Amino acid sequence: MKLRRGDPADCAAIAELWFASWTSSQPERPTITRVDLAERARTELRGRWEVIVAEGDGRLLGFLALAPDENRLDQLFVAPDAQRRGIGKRLLNAAKQRLADGFWLSADASNKRAMSFYEKEGLTLKRVEPSGANTKMVYAFEP
Repeated sequence: MKLRRGDPADCAAIAELWFASWTSSQPERPTITRVDLAERARTELRGRWEVIVAEGDGRLLGFLALAPDENRLDQLFVAPDAQRRGIGKRLLNAAKQRLADGFWLSADASNKRAMSFYEKEGLTLKRVEPSGANTKMVYAFEP
C-alpha cells in the first residue's frame, strides 16, 4: 500500500469509497447518495481540500481530506473490506505530519468505530455539539 496526493482524476473512486464506507458505518442514515458525494468530491478537490489517497491491490483503499486553512481533518474513510489493516492509522499519521501544529475533526456520535479509533490514536474529545437530528463529537489532535 502506498500513500499519494489525490487529484481530480480520483473523484469517482473517492466518491464510491466514501459512499461504501459511509453506508457501512451509518446504515441507519442513508441520506447521502453516490451522486452527492461525487459532486462534493469534485467541488472540494478544486477548492479547500488537500487529499491523500491510499492505494493498493490496484485500487483506492482509503482517503484523507484536509482543510488546512481551517486546521481541520474534514474526511477520513477506508473501504469497508480494507479496514483493520492499518490504512486509517497511516492516513491519520499523514494528517498529523501535514498539520503538525494540531487540527480538529468531527465525527457523528452514532459512529462508534470512528470515535474509538480517534481516541485510540491519541485525539482528545473536546466537545459534543447537536447537529440537526444527530450529534457531532469534536476531537482534536494537540501535539
